[in-house]
Amino acid sequence: MIDTDIEYEKFIKAAKHYTKNKSAGEIAFQYGCSVEYIYMIVNGKKNAGRSTQLKFAKACGFKTISSFIESVSPEDNKTIKQRKSPPVGNIIRVYNNILEKTGLELDAEGQEKLFDLIKRRLTEKTAEAAEHEITEIISLTDKRKKG
Repeated sequence: MIDTDIEYEKFIKAAKHYTKNKSAGEIAFQYGCSVEYIYMIVNGKKNAGRSTQLKFAKACGFKTISSFIESVSPEDNKTIKQRKSPPVGNIIRVYNNILEKTGLELDAEGQEKLFDLIKRRLTEKTAEAAEHEITEIISLTDKRKKG
């Protein structure tokens, strides 16, 4: 039913809009969907799967959900496209540069958090801007600890 990340984002926006006036329990009870399915979709869990999305769309009424999807503004489409995942190579390069510049030694949890932070920043900025921003955050944090 939903093939691309952009369509999925539109679907989630429509689902959230639809559920503003109805509870997940009400939708589930009325249309025979599991409440967990509704929560998975509205909370943007990709593992909700196509069949779950289909059930939700049926519960909302295809025409209703379609009209909400079509009503997503062009500005929203632009921001959705900008949030595409950055290339892994860029993430790794920025990650290595930050570790080299700051001299940080991180445990597994710290490495994962830094990697995720870089990934989020790269969806919004260029690699250089993300690297600069994160390095700046680390140096400010380091200065606070010392002083």
